[in-house]
Amino acid sequence: SKAYLLSYRWGDYDLVYGFRKPPNPNEQAPDVQDLSDLRVTSYKVRQTIMSEDEAVVIQIVDFEYYRTRNVTLKTLTDRQRWVYDEEKERWYLTSDMPNFE
Repeated sequence: SKAYLLSYRWGDYDLVYGFRKPPNPNEQAPDVQDLSDLRVTSYKVRQTIMSEDEAVVIQIVDFEYYRTRNVTLKTLTDRQRWVYDEEKERWYLTSDMPNFE
């Protein structure tokens, strides 16, 4: 979660996409050019729900952000689903990436 936040804060959107486990292995990475003017100022976890087997976590988070072309601060609430891959010993985001306006 901390590395995911730092990737957004530093604007490394290729790394952000690397946290995602796409449902289709042939899926193309998104065009990060659209995110070039995005600045995330805050990432707050509002709620965390863990499955009984501790292999799935649902997080409700708030992103505060702005676009450099329009410096109005906005808040986006995102529902994230993280799944632990025991074989690779890492967490993957399986929900969609947030849609920053």
